[in-house]
Amino acid sequence: MNGVRPQFVDEFLTSCRVEVIGPGEEVLERSSISSHLYFLMEGSVTLGRLGSGATELTPGEFINHFGFFTESPEIETVTTNTICKMLSMSRSAYKVIAEDHPGSVQKILENLLDNSHTLVTNLPQSLERIRVGSMYFDDDPPPNDAPTEIQYAQQDERTESYVVKIQELVKMHISKQKDDRTNKFLFAASRGDLRVVSIMLDQGFDPNSADYDFRTALMVSAVKGNNEVVKKLLECDANPNLVDWNGSSALYEAVRHGHDDTIDILLKAGAQLCIEESLVSSMLCQTIYDGNMSRLKKLLKAKIDVDAVDYDKRAAVHIAAAEGNLPALKLLVEHGAKVNVLDRWNRTPLDEANAANLNTVHEFLKTLV
Repeated sequence: MNGVRPQFVDEFLTSCRVEVIGPGEEVLERSSISSHLYFLMEGSVTLGRLGSGATELTPGEFINHFGFFTESPEIETVTTNTICKMLSMSRSAYKVIAEDHPGSVQKILENLLDNSHTLVTNLPQSLERIRVGSMYFDDDPPPNDAPTEIQYAQQDERTESYVVKIQELVKMHISKQKDDRTNKFLFAASRGDLRVVSIMLDQGFDPNSADYDFRTALMVSAVKGNNEVVKKLLECDANPNLVDWNGSSALYEAVRHGHDDTIDILLKAGAQLCIEESLVSSMLCQTIYDGNMSRLKKLLKAKIDVDAVDYDKRAAVHIAAAEGNLPALKLLVEHGAKVNVLDRWNRTPLDEANAANLNTVHEFLKTLV
């Protein structure tokens, strides 16, 4: 519980119930999966079987914390020695609390990972008798003869192996928790749920967390034009210039889906399209070829490179001139496009207009050359 939020501890204690268990009762059975976590308040319990190197636990210690937080089988049987008073927490109750305090849950798992060596030190039996997750170890008891140096070395090796297995299991749960939280965060951002997004950010969730496609909450909120969520994310230092697996940025998504207000917000935060030059040229040229003036205006508003060229060194002005799209050509020029650029065949936009007998375009370009 070190480092968790006080509010989490308060809710945790409120959700616990007090149990009094008589002596000689088996609280937990080895290799079973228990849905309860116990905290020993009074009395003593034995971890492991009597006469086989068992360990006595005294008040102030958690019982079954490893199995409870990682949802894995019990390491050892736990039996009461005396009348014991315990706090008991069910997994269902814990999950309700965990939903509102993911940061504290993360901290608990990190503590469990940091203390993995302590877990091994406290084990009452040989490592061959321990089951972790889906791993089953040899259940034969250790030899009764006195240990040799070789056996000590083997024990050290097995101990290290078990520590690794504990760490892998805890890391798996940390990763799973992060994935679940990321999916929840992105879903909330996508549907414009500012309340959930704000709560998670206030809990310390990383605003730049991304899913398997490297998509962030800023990207998915830009797709839908959820401006309040976009503002909140940017206030919490979300990086506006990250790109997903397909090379799309938040600004590009806002442009692609036609959200002018979102574009303005992102540009004010220093966002860029973050697109490779060849793709920029292809995008501009295709937009002009399709005659999509609305999208062209948004791309230009997003400060796209108007002079980007493709593999044939053709720029957007070449296409506008060849298609006779004078409004697009004028718009490109207004945003600083050069009209005397040469493609791989040394043709200028003016040459394109002449070849297509486009007098209006020809006259406009002549005034600029």
